[in-house]
Amino acid sequence: ADTSKKGCSVCGKTGNLSRCGSCKGPLYCGRDCQRKAWPEHKVECRIGAEAGKFGLKATMNPGMDMFSALAAFEDIDLSNAANAKQTRGDHRGCVADYTQCLKMRLARRAPAISVAVPLANGADSLCELGRFDVAEKWAREGLALRREAGSEVQYSKESIRDLEQAKRKAGAGGLVGEKGIREKFCGQLGCIAELSTTEESKLTACRNGCGVRYCSSACATGHWDIRHLRTCTKKSCG
Repeated sequence: ADTSKKGCSVCGKTGNLSRCGSCKGPLYCGRDCQRKAWPEHKVECRIGAEAGKFGLKATMNPGMDMFSALAAFEDIDLSNAANAKQTRGDHRGCVADYTQCLKMRLARRAPAISVAVPLANGADSLCELGRFDVAEKWAREGLALRREAGSEVQYSKESIRDLEQAKRKAGAGGLVGEKGIREKFCGQLGCIAELSTTEESKLTACRNGCGVRYCSSACATGHWDIRHLRTCTKKSCG
């Protein structure tokens, strides 16, 4: 691209300019100006560089938008770390990372397909740890979110079938089923609090009377805002 009519991002000088080598964004007249800009540019630079890996152009907006984008890359790092731990057999570490990744994605109200990833993938490690009912909850939630997003669901279906085989092989019986999961666990995505062990005073039910219950008002509000508002009926809930 012709940069002859544009100026250095720091001093405005025109002429022999070069772009940031990582994100291919701002122009600089030399290394001195590039160093001066780095404290403010480093966040924007990472976002732009990551977007470039996928053939995308990152459009930066001032203030919160930039930090929201950085948070997205931070939870991508967590997801990648969880996947690496799962590959080498560190299933406890994998679940811990996917749990944190899930919390981050729920907090910033990420799309359904993004929230499905830690749930669906983490279910495999939960199964390896023998936590079969929790694994089923995560696997079914991941499957529901992928369906909602119109994404491929074959992997999630296979994961649930593998989970049933592993559970039966361990002599732990069959799957609990969607109704059983709903009756046993808090309805918030990823929450593994068991309703039978939650103080009665803290239990909260869906405002529509559909039967879904939560371990706290925070989980109830979070699930309603993120997903339950769209899926709730008085007959059944997702």
